[in-house]
Amino acid sequence: MVITLGAFDGFHTGHQRLFKTARRMAEVLRTDWGVVTFEPHPGIYMGKIKAVMFEQREREVLRRALGVPHLYNIKFDEKLRNLSAEEFLTRLNERIKIHGIVVGDNFRFGKNHEGGLDDLRHFCLTHNAGLCILNIDIYAMSSAKGRKRVAGGVTNKLLYELGYPWFIWTKVIKGNQRGRELGYPTANLDIADRALFPCEAVYAAAVPIFDDKAQDMSWHAACVSVGRNPTFKDVNELRAEVYITDFEGDLYNKDIQVFFLNKLRRVREFANQDELIEQIGLDVKRSRRFFDLAFKPDERRDIFMKFAAAIRDMTSENFKPKIISLNDK
Repeated sequence: MVITLGAFDGFHTGHQRLFKTARRMAEVLRTDWGVVTFEPHPGIYMGKIKAVMFEQREREVLRRALGVPHLYNIKFDEKLRNLSAEEFLTRLNERIKIHGIVVGDNFRFGKNHEGGLDDLRHFCLTHNAGLCILNIDIYAMSSAKGRKRVAGGVTNKLLYELGYPWFIWTKVIKGNQRGRELGYPTANLDIADRALFPCEAVYAAAVPIFDDKAQDMSWHAACVSVGRNPTFKDVNELRAEVYITDFEGDLYNKDIQVFFLNKLRRVREFANQDELIEQIGLDVKRSRRFFDLAFKPDERRDIFMKFAAAIRDMTSENFKPKIISLNDK
């Protein structure tokens, strides 16, 4: 097995270059390859960051859509944190027979981050494994930058930096049903437990809609409002509701995936309901344009189709993440 090691929050374009290199090494060595990461994210465990870009189920969607054959989630706890670099690699090798390793040149691991590239070189030399160290200059994108861009309001720049649209997979919950009264029925998204979410604004989005058996699927342009309904002044908590174009149906209590494409405007208070309805109409038109632009390049359409296939398969499989402990003997 050829592995690439890291926290891997987001699988952004820099990570994807590591994956491409691991895939090529595996072809040369005539073996398989995969990603080794940690659960929870080490930054979360140690309190250095407050949130990650994607939850476990969403990360599995990314794995499948991006063609990563294996994803190993290593349990990150105090015992793992205190393993030396040598012990970590030894235990990992016992669980996953390592034939090659691919990392960036800033990779650190082991207790107090004492392990580095020399430790990897020694391990690979003594275990007859391949090693590829990529120059850190390839990281035009970083996970920290991605989290900042999500929190600041998703724009199409993030789409290009990630190589795909930032998205959520969540449940539709009961709302005030005011959208229906305005002529734009919306699905209210459950975001209560999400530590990272785009700031208050109106966003263009894309939503895949599946039939009851999760077989047939169609993509729809959508418009997402994130805010507290300032025009009506009756909402205290942050809410996210999505209007899906060319769709009629009941999504209540069902799972939904929303792919954010671009921020359209800030949330503001309108003088009356008619002004709000007029603005929503303009938002929907702009959302359709961003949707059309997102699907126009063939390579972009292809990644959307891969996302849809991954979601469909995971829905039918009733996916549950598997966490591996290196402390088990």
